Amino acid sequence: MLRHPKYVYGPDMHLIPAKLNLGEFLIQRLSEHGNKIAMINGATDERLTYNELVQISMNIAVSLVQIGVKRGDVVGICSESRLENWCTVFGITCTGAVMTPLSIGYVKDELKHVMNISKPKFLICSMQGYKAHETIFKALDFIKHIILFGDERLDGALLFKDLATAGPNSIISNNVKFEEFQGVEVKGQSDTAFIMYSSGTTGLPKGVELSHLNVISASSFIEIMSDSKEDRLAKKRLSERRRKARIKSDPELYAVHK
Repeated sequence: MLRHPKYVYGPDMHLIPAKLNLGEFLIQRLSEHGNKIAMINGATDERLTYNELVQISMNIAVSLVQIGVKRGDVVGICSESRLENWCTVFGITCTGAVMTPLSIGYVKDELKHVMNISKPKFLICSMQGYKAHETIFKALDFIKHIILFGDERLDGALLFKDLATAGPNSIISNNVKFEEFQGVEVKGQSDTAFIMYSSGTTGLPKGVELSHLNVISASSFIEIMSDSKEDRLAKKRLSERRRKARIKSDPELYAVHK
């Protein structure tokens, strides 16, 4: 019942945001880094700053809503590693929709299996991913819209840049302003943010749901553990003050919190 003198203990209180939309939570955190480099394409040396990442994510979110994405809809991403991938993930979660990754390396039966688990209405993919699985994508009637990375436009498909950039030929005419942006309201504890898949080592892959709160809690824990010593002490003092206030308001708690 006593703390071990040689153990390091974390703070007693984890601060979880009241607004439990994962996408909005991440955009708020990313915006704190301004014009620092967020990602670099190792092959082309193309760079993306945090501000650019945030802007594209907000544009995508608003554009997706404009084309009909609703809270609870599933949006699949099938692509090799690209700079656009994370903007897409953040944009999808801001809409309250569910993001599900579809491996570009899936064989036919695996892909059909996982897509029948999540049934995405919207599919965002690279041209490489689309061409590898075009037959399956066309055969699944629950896919309503296809959005392609790159510049090659196919009949009936939108281009990613139509959603990510503002202009006369895009979904939105002006960039979304950070101070005016707000994610779609979700029930963070229960609404699904991601549907991931097991590896399928001993059978076919299985779907695993992660709620907005699941991912925010994990992100907040990392943030807490990366705080400076001064920040940790300040949060510990705040936690202690709140604990004492609760005990003062209800003396019966004393035996538990003593």
